[in-house]
Amino acid sequence: MSRGAAPLSHRFCDGPPKAAAAQTALNEIAPMRYIPIMEIISEQLRAARALLRLGQGELARRAHVSVVTIRRLETEGARERVAPDTVAGVKKALEEAGVEFIPDGVRRRRAARADARALYADLRAISLESAARLKGRELLTDADLYDESGLPA
Repeated sequence: MSRGAAPLSHRFCDGPPKAAAAQTALNEIAPMRYIPIMEIISEQLRAARALLRLGQGELARRAHVSVVTIRRLETEGARERVAPDTVAGVKKALEEAGVEFIPDGVRRRRAARADARALYADLRAISLESAARLKGRELLTDADLYDESGLPA
């Protein structure tokens, strides 16, 4: 693909600050051909790296880009010189490493517990055992727990 025939999503991402407005207009005109990517800013990238304790070199390796590209992405105002597909690749690498990008920030993604079913089964067994021990016992009432003035007995 030649430089002049860039895909529709790339044409409006380079250059002046009008890029965001152009992307919005493009999304309204051709919604089926353009999938918007949540804009991530340099502070979010640096915060994501810090949260994961990843160096620029390690992130570059995982995203299959150069360290210079990571530095560009993390520098204010230099992001326009990075292709949108590259930004998406770096974002994907960080998400795969365990972060979630949220508006104006980043957080660690909650990992699904592999042993959740086993934990649930253990808790259920404890609950059923406790219920069996209490079976036939008289239940406590408010009168057993509190005195006539409402204070704990």
